[in-house]
Amino acid sequence: MDDGTRRPSESASVLTSSGSDWGRFAPGTWFAARFRIVAPLGRGGMGEVYRADDLKLGQTVALKCLPDQLAHDPARLAQFHNELGDQPHPAPAID
Repeated sequence: MDDGTRRPSESASVLTSSGSDWGRFAPGTWFAARFRIVAPLGRGGMGEVYRADDLKLGQTVALKCLPDQLAHDPARLAQFHNELGDQPHPAPAID
């Protein structure tokens, strides 16, 4: 697209200012037909976190994306869900 916006079906990588590959989603990428990626926030053992606009709720959210190998591992997926319940969050987990 001319405006740099990617739709959910398009894959992308995020590039840092140094040009190295950072993650799966570039700013402007649409995710799950609901979220628009704004910027990467962090990356760790349980995946990548992005600042995103939730167009359904009309607010900014943190979107955590698990790597494919973890998303299909029942033990690691359970760990992820447990982490959501164990820590206070400024906003609820919505999906």
